[in-house]
Amino acid sequence: AYALQFHVEVRSNTVMQWGCVPEYKTALEASLGGDALAEFDQAAQANMGEMNRLARLLYNNFKKIV
Repeated sequence: AYALQFHVEVRSNTVMQWGCVPEYKTALEASLGGDALAEFDQAAQANMGEMNRLARLLYNNFKKIV
């Protein structure tokens, strides 16, 4: 059995889609402040290239073992 503990499927619009869930946005802002969703989105956008590279690496390595 294999498990992942992060969102390898994140795309450029994922964070804002998550923000459409009121409970998610409320929890994020309660933990990190009023601009948390926008800041999280900006960080995701800034790191999207690296996240995509790592997702491909993970997928390709996973294919090798199955």
